[in-house]
Amino acid sequence: MPAFLGNRIGFYVMNEALQYAERYADNGGIDYVDALLGPFTGRTMPPITTADFAGLDVHKAIVDNIYENTNDYVHEKFVLPDYVQKLIDQKKLGRKSGEGLYKFIKNGSGDKRMMVYDIKLGIYRDEIKYTFPFALQMKQYLRDGDYDDAIRVLINNKS
Repeated sequence: MPAFLGNRIGFYVMNEALQYAERYADNGGIDYVDALLGPFTGRTMPPITTADFAGLDVHKAIVDNIYENTNDYVHEKFVLPDYVQKLIDQKKLGRKSGEGLYKFIKNGSGDKRMMVYDIKLGIYRDEIKYTFPFALQMKQYLRDGDYDDAIRVLINNKS
């Protein structure tokens, strides 16, 4: 089977997150998906941020290799989204090139501001700090050890 297990699973998650960002571009896209799949899933670095950190060119090489050499039920999850290819073509490879899915802007005083690529507009905009009331409620139940109610909140959430 092509790819080490870690890459097969890790890049599956990252690429599917990139695909979801494209699907939900009207809701925020990249930072929206990272907000959902980051801290709520126990990751210190959300999946799209991880792809940006690794390098979009590296990400592309791995998912293209897996796509070309496999044909199973998750085959389509390894298709690189067009907006990522566009960034690669523009040499916006992620953190190593200074911009990609995210970029940092330093002001005159040295403070950094996080910007995110807006898939719909094709420009960088300020990152949005999303809040999800259902997740806050779940966290409280989990802190109290009330796992049944935490899962009930998740299942019944309609947002």
